[in-house]
Amino acid sequence: MASEPSPPDPPSPASPDAPIKVAVTLLGRAYTVACSPDGQERLREAAALVDRKLNAVAAANGTNSPVQLFLLASLLLADDVLDAQQNTVTLQGAQEDTFVTALERLTDRIRAL
Repeated sequence: MASEPSPPDPPSPASPDAPIKVAVTLLGRAYTVACSPDGQERLREAAALVDRKLNAVAAANGTNSPVQLFLLASLLLADDVLDAQQNTVTLQGAQEDTFVTALERLTDRIRAL
């Protein structure tokens, strides 16, 4: 006698860290993107930023080609990131200079005692 195949295992509940699917809209078109459950708000914020940039590029350049719009918007966003990185480095350098100056003044005051 042949044995009957065993029934499939019931699906296991999704782990709390399992990726979830989030719907975002870019240039009026819906996209589904996977992300971690705790990252969905950040993903929506990022998508809103990209959508604003895409619409600004479309308004400024008069092109309707999604590929060109995505290309130009991504280059502009990359430029924004590079500016932010440079500003961070500049601020860190200024903070270090301020700290060193304050430390030197404090050292001079201690020596004067």
